Amino acid sequence: MGNVATRVGHWVWDTSRSLPLASRCIPKRKIPRRIVVLGGGGSGRRADTNGVLPFCSNNISTTKYSWWNFLFLNLWHQLHRPANVYFIIIAILTLTPLSPLSPGPGVLTILVVLGATALREAYEDIKRWRADVRDNRRKYNVYNGSAWRYASSQSINVGDVVVVERDKVFPADLLLLASLDSSGVPSPHCYVETSNLDGERNLKLRSAVRVSDDPLPEEGCDLPESKRRVAEYLRDAMQALQERSGCEVECDEPNPKLYELTGTFRVGGGGSERGCDETNVLLRGSKLKNTGAVAGLVIYTGEETKYMLNTTPPPQKTSNIERLMNRYIFIVLACQLTFIIFSAIMGVYFQFGVAPDHWYIEVEDSSVLWILVSRLVQYLLLYNAFIPISLYVTLEFIRVMQAAFLEWDENMHYAPTDTYCSVRTAGLNEELGQVEYIFSDKTGTLTQNKMIFRMCTVAGERFGNIDYRNQSGDGDAPFDTAEITQAIARSPPDAASLDFAAHPAHCFFALLSLCHSVIAVRDKKRGMSYESTSPDETALVDAAKAVDYVFFVRALTRLSEKKKKRTETKPTRTHIVTPST
Repeated sequence: MGNVATRVGHWVWDTSRSLPLASRCIPKRKIPRRIVVLGGGGSGRRADTNGVLPFCSNNISTTKYSWWNFLFLNLWHQLHRPANVYFIIIAILTLTPLSPLSPGPGVLTILVVLGATALREAYEDIKRWRADVRDNRRKYNVYNGSAWRYASSQSINVGDVVVVERDKVFPADLLLLASLDSSGVPSPHCYVETSNLDGERNLKLRSAVRVSDDPLPEEGCDLPESKRRVAEYLRDAMQALQERSGCEVECDEPNPKLYELTGTFRVGGGGSERGCDETNVLLRGSKLKNTGAVAGLVIYTGEETKYMLNTTPPPQKTSNIERLMNRYIFIVLACQLTFIIFSAIMGVYFQFGVAPDHWYIEVEDSSVLWILVSRLVQYLLLYNAFIPISLYVTLEFIRVMQAAFLEWDENMHYAPTDTYCSVRTAGLNEELGQVEYIFSDKTGTLTQNKMIFRMCTVAGERFGNIDYRNQSGDGDAPFDTAEITQAIARSPPDAASLDFAAHPAHCFFALLSLCHSVIAVRDKKRGMSYESTSPDETALVDAAKAVDYVFFVRALTRLSEKKKKRTETKPTRTHIVTPST
């Protein structure tokens, strides 16, 4: 008889083996799931129970210390430095009656060393705390099931609907429900930048879950340039959805897998179920780009977001110079112990071999062992200058000043975004000058990931300058456009003509400006610019723009057609390409 397994409840009974009944009962592995209710007010339940499951708050903290454990935890970290342990032992020994030195200087010195390091650590942790405060106090439009409010990020709960506008960071892990493009038209997609998560600056496409069979209301789109009107549209759409049907999401329990999620979106009121995955999720830390605004349902908050689950506590890092200093300190300490032991032995010999023969030398009435121990302690304190404590004080001072100069350096200032260098760990400053090898999986990690169109060949004719090594590549014209302009002017084509045999150069650059997924961005300061999921496409469209084939806008228009006695709307992509004047 073959293998037979019978499922009863949550158990699987294996009848293929002649084992006792208790041994043949194999528990079924259950994957933990959670249910999030739209407008649930920060509470939900597990998929296998009916009990209320409270979720964590959206307040985050990336600091290394807190106000109550700073002294103890910082002292524990500093005790991992051998020199600090040595100086603490010296300071304690100066308080004993055997000490030939005053205890004041030794105690004061170690307090200065520990205090200098503690102040530097406190300064760096305060900067982390300020960054957390900025993140926690960002304002968003939030719908909690009863009313809309303008709330801070830290007050957002699981089950709330959050409206995020363009170029803003997502405050939590959201399930995308609705989106408006940059022109204010409802769109099923949006673009996000995940450089804070994986270092990729290329835009990624995210799709909205189809929350209803009926189209969302389109009121409020008359002024797409108005952020207030865009936010009002999304608020009205989400409130109508919640009042009309009510929704809930069954998804995985929090886990650190950035690009894995399985879930089910259930629409109430007799609606259907729709699957959702990682392409429908907007992760905390990523930024909305080239999209007017989006509305998303909060499924993970605070420490349960994928961003925070992948964030490790700030480690205690040690530079190579400090490791080298520690090795040298052990060598110096070995030499010092040699001198101490030799001096202590000679002191014992002098006390019992030489002093009794001279009446003017006082002889201690103690055992040989006690005299030896006392001499070891005394010579240890007398020879403590072998290890210079000022070296560590100077090193901490230099690190703080180096960090300040790095943050003030104008050569490290990125003007387009007005960004200066930010030193998060001053203890690793000296590592910057000791890099020998760099291992990287892609060019975008080390460079700007910027592609520049240099030259091309159209119908056997080459355009552009082959000697581009001394060119910076900056500006609107990435290559010499005079030859291309002349080639097009020799046989002026019809604007709608794409006859490659008659007008190859015109067809080439017209197709460069048409066949792509680039988004046109209009900015009052920078003018027309392009962004896409790949820098290659941006370079090609910029090249077409340089020869007056300018891509202006990508819009979603609606075409109506009758099919099976029902009017359906289908989105079509419209490209507007005209020669610049």
